[in-house]
Amino acid sequence: KMNALISSCIERVGDITDRGKIAALVPNLLLGDRMFLLFAIRRVSFGDEYLLNEACPECNEKTLCKVDLSQLKNKNMPDPMQRLYEVQLSNGVFTFHPPTGHDEARISALSNGMDDISLAILMRSNTYQGLPVNLPMIKSLSVRDRNKLRSLFDEVEGGVDTEVDFTCDA
Repeated sequence: KMNALISSCIERVGDITDRGKIAALVPNLLLGDRMFLLFAIRRVSFGDEYLLNEACPECNEKTLCKVDLSQLKNKNMPDPMQRLYEVQLSNGVFTFHPPTGHDEARISALSNGMDDISLAILMRSNTYQGLPVNLPMIKSLSVRDRNKLRSLFDEVEGGVDTEVDFTCDA
């Protein structure tokens, strides 16, 4: 559905204007680019103001919060051409890539809402200790290694910075 939505809203990519070619290209886009496009579509369709109810972590009181989507910052990749990264974890070398729509679709088919953090790591994973990565490998990583990976993902992937601060009315 995401691919269809994004594809139907794109008029051209570079010199490509053929609808079929655009539809074939969309699943290959990086998640950061897809997120940027989804925010752009949302802004054009409904405006920049986004309302949500947020519970205060201190008093648990719900507050209606407004987010101005035009104020969200884009996060650029440090090297937009790099597609493979290597990092030394405690028990070996781990390689990973910025995820695409194809990765998102593959992982979404596995998702049961139980361990989405492990699946998010798996979606980006290539090899660990020279072997293709699977879910049991991810789950066997130490908390330190998992946190290191998540920090690295955040450093090298582009997208939209959705972190916002709210003040509790209560």
